[in-house]
Amino acid sequence: MFNENEASRSVVRCGDGCGFLVNTSKGRYIVTAAHCLPHIPEPLVDESRIHRQFVGPVDEPPAITVKCVFVDPVSDIAVLTAPDRQALPDDAIAYDAFVRGRWGFLVESGSEEIGWLIQNGSWFVCRLTNDRVGLSVSESSRPIIGRMSGSPILNESGAAIGLLTNSASSPNDIYTEGGPTLRLKALLPGWFLSGLDDLREDLAYLDYLDRRDFPRKIIQAIRDAIDRYGDSRFDVVIEGRTATAVQNRLGYRLTVLDKDCWAFTKDGWRETIEPIADPKSTARMLRSDNWLVSRNNEKSKISVSIDGRSTRVYAIPADKLSTGSDGNSDRSWGVSVAGMVDTAAVEASTIGT
Repeated sequence: MFNENEASRSVVRCGDGCGFLVNTSKGRYIVTAAHCLPHIPEPLVDESRIHRQFVGPVDEPPAITVKCVFVDPVSDIAVLTAPDRQALPDDAIAYDAFVRGRWGFLVESGSEEIGWLIQNGSWFVCRLTNDRVGLSVSESSRPIIGRMSGSPILNESGAAIGLLTNSASSPNDIYTEGGPTLRLKALLPGWFLSGLDDLREDLAYLDYLDRRDFPRKIIQAIRDAIDRYGDSRFDVVIEGRTATAVQNRLGYRLTVLDKDCWAFTKDGWRETIEPIADPKSTARMLRSDNWLVSRNNEKSKISVSIDGRSTRVYAIPADKLSTGSDGNSDRSWGVSVAGMVDTAAVEASTIGT
């Protein structure tokens, strides 16, 4: 059985309905029902994808601004994330702060006949009709009310297998059944599913490591490389120009999106991380918890202009690395990545299948 308290914190308010946080290797997204959106975004109109003060804790007025990155009004599903970090930096920071420390769900195909729904912070059992079309809530131990739209349907391990999308004409309407809805994985776009598959690989890899100490070891390896080499292998970049000329470069010291960063080249990252972990999996896990500076939450490396050329680097804010080895920054990644596996009790071989 899943941890009900942690699962409850990952269900959020979306307008007059609900949504829930989902973990992928590309970042943390909020999934909700499309009919919960105040409007359907217009094609090629970026501003129409912004929903201001739309998300928040389920028991508070929504105050978090989000960007809709996918919507299917026919299947009644939408995916939300942080607004663009250059256009709306304060709103992007607020989104990151809101999702940080929340558990987040994994997604599985699911063929169960029993599921779990949430109402007023309490989980209750429902019976599912699971056929070729999808999932339907055929019976529930509590009434299903209209403002539950967008809530997840969970299996016993705490993975999301469905999306409650029954539309209500009034938030006070009451049902004893809901659906039908397609299985959650059938509704999600390909780029989202690839992030789920990458996460499965990351978690399977993490099974071979010490989950409690692994995040701390990674951060310590990065700190050690900086302490050992400093200016001898990190070029200082000022206003887009290198002010030094180092040999056997590991990376750069530069400003990225107004953040003072240590930025590793691809080869420098591999040299630093490879002795203790897989560099690509490590980068994805760091990125998913916002340790790596990113413009769109979809890439581990960010493009910067150095000496008139576009260079892709792994950029880590210096202030994150200034926290001691037992500091909160280390623990935040351990909770959201390593701890996520323990809490959800998910077998890595079943994720994303």
